[in-house]
Amino acid sequence: MLKDRISTLFTLLQCSNSDIARYAGCAQSNISRLRSGTRTPKANSRPTGKLAEGVYLYAENEALLPTLAELVRAEDTTQKSVVPALITWLYDEGEIHLPHTAAPKSKRVRALKKQTFGVKLNRIMVLLDLSNAQLAKQLNVDDSLISLYRKKGHVPPSSHARLSELSEALYIRAKKKAKLRALAKLCSIPLSDLNAVSLQAWLDSVDEKSPSEIAENFLLSLDSLHPVPGMPPVLPELPDIPEESCYFGLKGLRQAVIRLLSNAAQTGGELLLFSDEPMKWMSRDKKFFSLWTALMLSCLHSGVQIRIIHNMNRNPAEMADAIKGWFPLYIAGQITPYVFRQPQNQRFFHTLFLHSGTACIFGYIPASAKEQTRWYEYITDKKRLNAIHKAYSDMLARDAQPFLKTYRTPQREEYFEWFNRKMTTESFLLSGLPVVTMPDTLLERILSRTELDHARQTALLSFYQRQQELFMNLIEKKAVDLILHLPDQSPADEGMPVNFSPELVDLEITYQKEEYEEHLAAFDLLLKEKPNLHLTLLSFSPFQDIQLIIKKDAVSVLRSGKPYGAFVFFNPMLTQSVRDYLDTLKTEYGEPVSSFN
Repeated sequence: MLKDRISTLFTLLQCSNSDIARYAGCAQSNISRLRSGTRTPKANSRPTGKLAEGVYLYAENEALLPTLAELVRAEDTTQKSVVPALITWLYDEGEIHLPHTAAPKSKRVRALKKQTFGVKLNRIMVLLDLSNAQLAKQLNVDDSLISLYRKKGHVPPSSHARLSELSEALYIRAKKKAKLRALAKLCSIPLSDLNAVSLQAWLDSVDEKSPSEIAENFLLSLDSLHPVPGMPPVLPELPDIPEESCYFGLKGLRQAVIRLLSNAAQTGGELLLFSDEPMKWMSRDKKFFSLWTALMLSCLHSGVQIRIIHNMNRNPAEMADAIKGWFPLYIAGQITPYVFRQPQNQRFFHTLFLHSGTACIFGYIPASAKEQTRWYEYITDKKRLNAIHKAYSDMLARDAQPFLKTYRTPQREEYFEWFNRKMTTESFLLSGLPVVTMPDTLLERILSRTELDHARQTALLSFYQRQQELFMNLIEKKAVDLILHLPDQSPADEGMPVNFSPELVDLEITYQKEEYEEHLAAFDLLLKEKPNLHLTLLSFSPFQDIQLIIKKDAVSVLRSGKPYGAFVFFNPMLTQSVRDYLDTLKTEYGEPVSSFN
């Protein structure tokens, strides 16, 4: 299969998705889809050509062309010879024969590791007010070695005891200086997870993700998720769960959760949820995770209303796990999520899963406690349940703020009431020209060739006229960025859809050639007449199933397919990260355009 050959190729060349994307001039997500197998284009397609070109340029820069040429059996190492041979090799169904020449360790990666290790070590030593002589004394080495680490980028091997001793010395120093919290912040490690081992892993890594990379990974997680088709009318088959008053360890927590959710799915009601524990209890066990998802869907099918306080202090990997677990459920519209306004105390982990009036899983555990020794009460006493419900409600009112609001097509008017309340839109990342920029007469003709009845057509035209008026008012008052990718070929050849989804209109209509050309001409005229309207054309489409609208204080993630919907995130940190990501897209892959002529 194509994805297997790409994985073999990347392992041999010691490259990442971002490495190839950089040389191919496309987004990391495009390469990721090819490598994961979620997209399998034809051999003669543009994505395959870009992949082959990126691989060739990477191999050329890393002195790996002889290895690549031998693998794909090219006649020589020229681009004219290697690229076609590589494409043929990628789609070959035969056995893979690895080259005899060994792929050398990438000089770029070694240089990057040296650079980041020295920078990281220097930052920590400055934070801890630690001199070369002091650290050398603790490690029983010469001062000059510490100097090599800090200034020359000398790196002890990952498996060498020296790296472990160094990390231990730094951690102990931070503890004595009462600077563990500052050290955790510097390393982007949750305070509860900070120790000598996690510090060593951070020092030895070369993957410091920027805010824009975190946003890209977050958005890719949303782009790859799809609604769960239908909701199960009955509960899945459940394991036997002992009815205890206290459960121990992560296994016990999973048992308690199954017991709580299965009861909620049968009786309905309300769930109030919060936990700042690491997500391992949910995501590490795939069988449990699947059962948890099925139980949550069963709860929603039973009409259970859910309020959850998400923990935004998690690292990016845990955030991705949380998104994968929760986002498909948000589409049902029965979940209201919040986040705390301020970081919480990390000396203890807190878990509170309440099925109102019925039962509660309650854990208040030292963060240093080992997983198998943690304990969770299963409370059914009515008086305690009422007190916990009151405490949770007070916590929501006092310390939390909304994190996400879900809007579906039936809530379109409600969405735009919020959207138009503050005209603070700054950027749109769209998959096509916005419908509000086409003439009314063109939209009327497009709708007239559908099977929509006259009343629906009239209502849609009226709706778009209102939205168009608001959009024109917006670009009169402030600068607005439109960021999008336009196809190279005729839309008649590709069946290009009219981009209704930013307005949550559930229509799937493709342009006819003359319709697209008319819309493009109208948009071009708008660009010339409205100096506040700025267009950046991308060389690729970053996402397949989502579009973005960025306001000053929120990010709208819009589904580009059925079921249409808008998911509005209110978190300031996330909003800024997405802005950084859009800036990166524009700078690295975009071209400002003031006219198509």
